Amino acid sequence: MSISLIIKSGENKAKVLIKPKLSFGRSKSSVDISIDDSKISSKHLEITYHNKEIIVKDLGSTNGTYINNKKLIDEQRLYIYETVRIGNCIICIDLNDLTDIEYKFLTKPVDANEISHNSTQTSTVLSDQTGFLALNQLSLEKQKLRAEINKKQPIQKVRKKVAKKKKPEPEDKTVMTKILKFFK
Repeated sequence: MSISLIIKSGENKAKVLIKPKLSFGRSKSSVDISIDDSKISSKHLEITYHNKEIIVKDLGSTNGTYINNKKLIDEQRLYIYETVRIGNCIICIDLNDLTDIEYKFLTKPVDANEISHNSTQTSTVLSDQTGFLALNQLSLEKQKLRAEINKKQPIQKVRKKVAKKKKPEPEDKTVMTKILKFFK
């Protein structure tokens, strides 16, 4: 298992290897990850990893927990490219060290009804997460390159250049030209 979470609070950024159970909050003694933020409760959030699923659960915090800017009501599964917000802190899955199997299990299945219903919300959510989205996109590109190298395929596809056919020169129909061609 090589799944890590990226935790960003202000200018500070940390990477934490996921465990079966991680608790987040302001308390320095009763949680696994302590975050100094007045908007975060002493015991704010719990993230569990079980059966290849990452589950996010709010622990009855005062200001709530948000996934992609939607308030978390019950526990919810977390997928890649999604962000968890508690107070001024953002948490997301780090894509750099994921294996292909982990990547597959952590990718959200596509629901056609949800795509048409949430198309306007998606652009808002993505614009709010630009920094993390860019970070994850770069991570994804690294992962694609790593996969190509592992398959021993060239990183860039070689494009075949199609030779352009030359147009035949217009035929000179004068008698003298025909005679000269005859003797060549």
